[in-house]
Amino acid sequence: MAEKKEFLKRTEVRTMEKDIERLKEEEARRERERIAALKIEEKKKEIEKRLVEEKEMVEKTREEPKRRLEIKLEKGEKDLKQTLKKEKLEIAKKIANLLSQKDFFEKRKEDYQKELENLKRALEPILEKEKEVKEKKKEIEKRERETTSFTEKQMIERERWGVERERKEVEAKRWEIEDRMAEIGKKIEEMELGAEKISNEIKEWRKNEKKIEHPQIIRADNKTALALSGNSSLIIQPQREHFDYLYNTQDLINLSGRNYHSKRNHITRFESMYGSYQYSPLTFSHVNDCLELSDRWCTVHHCDLSLDLCEEWMAIRDAFFNYDKLKLSGGVILIDNRVEAFSFGEQLNKDTVVVHMEKASTEFHGLYAMINKMTTEREWKNSMFVNREQDLGEQGLRQAKESYLPAGMVEKFRIKSL
Repeated sequence: MAEKKEFLKRTEVRTMEKDIERLKEEEARRERERIAALKIEEKKKEIEKRLVEEKEMVEKTREEPKRRLEIKLEKGEKDLKQTLKKEKLEIAKKIANLLSQKDFFEKRKEDYQKELENLKRALEPILEKEKEVKEKKKEIEKRERETTSFTEKQMIERERWGVERERKEVEAKRWEIEDRMAEIGKKIEEMELGAEKISNEIKEWRKNEKKIEHPQIIRADNKTALALSGNSSLIIQPQREHFDYLYNTQDLINLSGRNYHSKRNHITRFESMYGSYQYSPLTFSHVNDCLELSDRWCTVHHCDLSLDLCEEWMAIRDAFFNYDKLKLSGGVILIDNRVEAFSFGEQLNKDTVVVHMEKASTEFHGLYAMINKMTTEREWKNSMFVNREQDLGEQGLRQAKESYLPAGMVEKFRIKSL
């Protein structure tokens, strides 16, 4: 019996030990699960933190160019305000000076008008005197015709000579006053013209003053327009006349397909008529000949009657005088050893060349098409695109540029304050 109790006691102890061991294992498992859950939670938080940081980094990366542009614009706006302030002061001084000159002209005009009125009053008695003298002369002539006495005729003759002398004196005074009146009339006209000219100048300066009150950016690119698109105080408008025409270089070289049929015909006709032409890369040695061609072109197209053509002519001269410094490239076509066409531009970026100027003599059919093709083929064939700039809203120029089938347009915008 005692052994049985002992056995049962040992069995109970072992059972308790197993239960305790099981409880420990269960507790250890739960602890491991808790630790694993904590690690997962920490990992999750770490991932979430990393995602937030990466998102912030992406946002910062996106905002950085915009912020840099905003800083640049802010600095530019600050500089612009200072410049505009100086310009306003200069314009105000100029207007004040012009107003002073206008006052001078108007005062002088008033003085001349007063003098003219005085001369008119002075002329009245002289005209009356001249009238009296004429009446006397008529009376003497009548008496002379009626008398038959020699002695009386001699007296009348002396009287007539006295009246004639008086008439000449009165006439001389009248001429003197009339000459002075005519001179003063011219002076008044000069004062009126001077005051009118100054008034027109004042109007122009006041227009400039208004422009300063509402400054604007002309030909802003798409990046700038996009960066400022959220600013409600600005008006952003596309300017079609300033869109640049962008062409595939190979299209301008090959002129393939039905759409370029007329261009190929122009070139074929040119080659058949002027087979002795020569193409040469544009160098500084061609500058004088190109300037001479530009002068001839201006004579034909009357550049002196167009401000835009005059400015273009001056731009061509400036470009050629600084040809090496500007690192321009281009080509010329010579006919009978004389430069009859030129084209020049520069590398805008690694993919694009921009053509700044192209001129050709109007005496040779197809010369424009020829200089366009050859310069692109010889000088710029390694570029992907050719930018041939804007049409400035000129219908003829627009049609010419569109006829070469641009691959795209580089949009430009006007940005101004409300």
